[in-house]
Amino acid sequence: MGLGYDWFHDRMTPAQLSQLQTTLNQWFNYFETQSFEYDHPQGNYFAGYYAAKCYAALAVQGDSPLGDTWWNDWYNNQHLGRVAPYYRANLAGGGWTEGYAQYGILATQNQSLRRSL
Repeated sequence: MGLGYDWFHDRMTPAQLSQLQTTLNQWFNYFETQSFEYDHPQGNYFAGYYAAKCYAALAVQGDSPLGDTWWNDWYNNQHLGRVAPYYRANLAGGGWTEGYAQYGILATQNQSLRRSL
């Protein structure tokens, strides 16, 4: 949704942009409080959340204070506070996210954001 928000920004009405911000915020809040695997920053579910929150934060910045709120949480709490320390502690020198056969590649692609920021 964050990528769509950015790509189709000029084609959406202010009401649609607001509705999308609300939906994204509800999804983030749900994932952070009630979801499966939020507490596991190496899993594929978390990796999807990790990428989605970053993309949405960047897309919404300038339109709503939510963009800055999401970015600050993503960068300071999720990235610096959870993901980077987990990877340093558990995957230093190698390792694989998730299983070889199914989710590892997608989880790794989503988590590779941390390498570029």
